[in-house]
Amino acid sequence: MHPQKSEFSPVEPVEDALIITVNDQDEVVGAKPRSTLRPNDLYRCTALFITNPEEQLLLARRAENKRFDPGKWSVSAAGTVEVGETYESNIIKEAEEELGLSIQNLVMGEKIKIDLDSTLFVHIFTAQITHSETSLRLQESEVAEAGWWSISEIKKALRNEPDRFAKGFPRLFEAVFSKSNISS
Repeated sequence: MHPQKSEFSPVEPVEDALIITVNDQDEVVGAKPRSTLRPNDLYRCTALFITNPEEQLLLARRAENKRFDPGKWSVSAAGTVEVGETYESNIIKEAEEELGLSIQNLVMGEKIKIDLDSTLFVHIFTAQITHSETSLRLQESEVAEAGWWSISEIKKALRNEPDRFAKGFPRLFEAVFSKSNISS
């Protein structure tokens, strides 16, 4: 893993934003303030894997103050879809807020239903940046640090030190970088 030098951003998230709730077919059924979401609520999230020309992935270590998986490594950026957003507009916003990156070449990937502390529909996106040395501006309330990892480093760490990663990360990683797509 290669830590990324970055600046911290003063941008703070809206903690009680209205979150879209959905049914088992991912159809909107309502909205709730984030603070009132319960484990039986089904809602939408996004995940972004950013790669570089060296075929490395940018992973972000979640801030220590996060409610779920504090201090754990996860996808490059992630978010919970709010009222007025689509999956795509949410992940573009999250990449800009959390990493200070304006993503131009977003590729929409698979949408999976995943059971963690709650049940979520997670739409996975990928994007490639052209320069590994792109300066990041990390949002301190969301991201403690970010670093470039090779696929083989991630696979080894998931095997030997799975507790370093957020609970949902292995499933998201496998959905994008399945054995048939991974050259270790």
